[in-house]
Amino acid sequence: MKSQVSALFKAILLVGWFMLASTMVSIGVELFTGNPANYQMVITEHRYAISLASQILCFIGLVIFTANQPLIKQEKQEIHIKLILRYVIMGLGAWLMCIIVTQVLIPFFPEYEAISELFSNNEIILRFIVLVIMAPFLEEYLFRGKMQAYLKEGFGATFAIVIQAILFGSLHQLGLQKIYSTFMGLVFGIVIEREGNFLSTFIMHMVSLVGMWVVL
Repeated sequence: MKSQVSALFKAILLVGWFMLASTMVSIGVELFTGNPANYQMVITEHRYAISLASQILCFIGLVIFTANQPLIKQEKQEIHIKLILRYVIMGLGAWLMCIIVTQVLIPFFPEYEAISELFSNNEIILRFIVLVIMAPFLEEYLFRGKMQAYLKEGFGATFAIVIQAILFGSLHQLGLQKIYSTFMGLVFGIVIEREGNFLSTFIMHMVSLVGMWVVL
């Protein structure tokens, strides 16, 4: 019982810090700009620079807070080119499943068209770094690398995979995003449990987002 309470507490803290880091950066920008009009202008024009700052702050905090928890307890496979290619192919498969789910459900979520705004902005290089590199890295590090490991210690692998996926999906903004992100969280959780290395879902996540970038 004590280990289960500890696991849930740690999972809640991870999600809390993930949200707090973004809030702290937003508050810092608001204080720096001085008034709501300037704040909104800065947020609109430098969305991805601000997002990158939030991601870096969040990652630094995670490294500090979870230093005694290994990212993956046991690397089950030696990393080589063929393995990386397999993860790329698996990522394409995950992206295709995501597209199918999206196309089936999108008539019920007309607001999902707003997702295209994430991929249209003047900060092209920063947009790529934030969406395709940093977001997959940070999310896999937090949800599959740390949270799933904590929950697995208290409740076992199945519970850990399901809960981290639900929390992962719930933190996305739009309704359809929540659904397919939860689905992807389940897929990534199963993969990392089976593969035993962080690189697996990091590559899959990156590939799926590149696919979204191309489609949108």
